[in-house]
Amino acid sequence: DLLKQNITVLGMPQSMFFRDLGKRSRESHNLHQYMADAHATREQLVLTWRQKDSYDAAKKVYPYATNLLVPDIAFALELDPTKHCTLAPRAPQLVDLILVLRKDAESTLGTYRSNEFVRHVLDKLPGGAGAGVTFWLSDWTDTHDRLCTDARQADPLSKSASFDTEKMLKGATSLLSHGKVVVTDRLHASIMSLLLGLDHVMVEQNYGKIHQTRAVALGVSKACGEPAVTSHFAESSGLADALGKAVAMLRHQGDTKG
Repeated sequence: DLLKQNITVLGMPQSMFFRDLGKRSRESHNLHQYMADAHATREQLVLTWRQKDSYDAAKKVYPYATNLLVPDIAFALELDPTKHCTLAPRAPQLVDLILVLRKDAESTLGTYRSNEFVRHVLDKLPGGAGAGVTFWLSDWTDTHDRLCTDARQADPLSKSASFDTEKMLKGATSLLSHGKVVVTDRLHASIMSLLLGLDHVMVEQNYGKIHQTRAVALGVSKACGEPAVTSHFAESSGLADALGKAVAMLRHQGDTKG
């Protein structure tokens, strides 16, 4: 309908992932047909991609559209630690590690996503490094259930919601602020941690979205590779590896702060 009204359609930065390549082909065919019906030019449909592999694929899958490689839109957030990073009284107070780990099909953790596994790994770290380390295993749903004063208003899925962007943002940053080090397999939790200057360790989800999306954004400037930036984050080969690296970051914080 928009194309028929000669309106340019701009897609927000996405990752492309299809388990069913037949579905990808059908979607491309349908989209091409919509453009033909509207007599639209490729300049009227602009698709943006936050991963290099998605961008390369899109040029083949959607050759009739304009495809651009751009950083994820979350990098445009203006986050102020003094404004957004506040602890919520109904949530656990400051812990050593805040684990923001997804529960959906993109997770690679399976049964390892549990308090028992995390405690076991921490207790087995060499030299007793993880002994006494406190943690909170959570996900974005905790921003609604425990961190917002009005969960219904903050939840965009609620039919009666009055969407409040600032409240959602404060809920997300508050969750991250409940730990001295963040461990996450959520892309936007990692981006927010980066923007807030929080030490964080990334556990990749099932199609490489976190590493590849961050690589596009951080590759635009040499400054992004400076130690002042890179010392605040690390990648991992899995949750156990991430916990070990997070504890090392935690201990380094203690050393640098005396």
